[in-house]
Amino acid sequence: MHSEVNEKERKKDFVLEEWKVVRDQMHILLKAIWQLEMATIGGVAAYYAWLFSINGPETDNQWLAGGTVLLPFFFIVGIIFRLKIEYSIIMRLGQYSAKAELFFYKGELFSDLQGWQHFIDCNSPDSIPRREVWKRYSHTFYFFSGAAVLTLIVALLKTGYFQLFLSKVLIAFYC
Repeated sequence: MHSEVNEKERKKDFVLEEWKVVRDQMHILLKAIWQLEMATIGGVAAYYAWLFSINGPETDNQWLAGGTVLLPFFFIVGIIFRLKIEYSIIMRLGQYSAKAELFFYKGELFSDLQGWQHFIDCNSPDSIPRREVWKRYSHTFYFFSGAAVLTLIVALLKTGYFQLFLSKVLIAFYC
């Protein structure tokens, strides 16, 4: 009887400590995500400040011919993929935290509840479908998807390809 009580107390202490670590990890990860988002917005803004500060046909041809106007687009698309990974990890940590909370609040003992790192290894964040992550954090993904589209439109306008594209669409539509 005494060993059963000790075992239960030991598990309770373990789960409590793991829950605290998971909460700390989630706060660290959220802070890193917010810093990444702000750095992305600031970087794209700085890029466009530079891009629109250079004037004249000779600078436009020199810089734009190299495809530099597409850099923000590809950068934001890469950030969207990175954010999916980060938010998936938060979702998995949340699932682990929920199991630990069930143990404390409802007394449900999970014999298979191990450390959070083991839980992440067995429940890969990559296995969460993109759609599920986007649904949970939709505002972030809508914002960055809109930013990606906007950077693509700016690239098309700045290079003159937008007029060419629009004329081909109009010709195809009316012919």
